[in-house]
Amino acid sequence: MNVYDEIERILEKNNKTINDIKCLSLQTLKKEFKIFVNSSDNEFGAVLCNMSNCNYDDNYGSQELFGIIWIKNGDWIERAEYDGSEWWEYKNCPPIPKQLIN
Repeated sequence: MNVYDEIERILEKNNKTINDIKCLSLQTLKKEFKIFVNSSDNEFGAVLCNMSNCNYDDNYGSQELFGIIWIKNGDWIERAEYDGSEWWEYKNCPPIPKQLIN
């Protein structure tokens, strides 16, 4: 499985693009990359390009990809795993309850 393609798919599924990423922190078991980059950094584009060359084994076994991707609107995407299967979960930032606004 290709890391960049997988991230692009979960973003697209939630009506987001790579440009909506605020920052991200990803790591593979093979230590191919470990990054924490803010999208305002000049190196952000280069990091995303490098991710397009990063593949991992998505078959059942131990989790190979770990991380969180923060979205500019306050949402986030986190890596989940259960019983050897792994996937990305898009999490929406919950609205502030009315009783807390006042």
